Amino acid sequence: SRGMGVRRGRLRGGLRMRECSMCTYRTPYPFNLRRHMIIHSGQDDHFSCDVCPFTCVSKAVLEMHLRSHPPGAGQPFQCPYCRHSSRQKHNLKQHIDRKHKLLI
Repeated sequence: SRGMGVRRGRLRGGLRMRECSMCTYRTPYPFNLRRHMIIHSGQDDHFSCDVCPFTCVSKAVLEMHLRSHPPGAGQPFQCPYCRHSSRQKHNLKQHIDRKHKLLI
């Protein structure tokens, strides 16, 4: 529904801030708020980072987020199928089993 979750707040840089009525998210852009509201809709089509707890509702946002992780920084066990890396070999095995449905 149009306007779902919208609370208007103070101006920021001349733009009226829109606030999510369900959490602390704020943005001056209505499109960003509508995209954000998908998180609260109960849809299960979230994209999850293989390296950290980050989740989002857009593959493009996830791809941009993944660029923030230096490859293998502090995590010597690198997944051969994706960018995930782990500090412990056991965690890498769990990752491969869960994300890639393979057993090592």
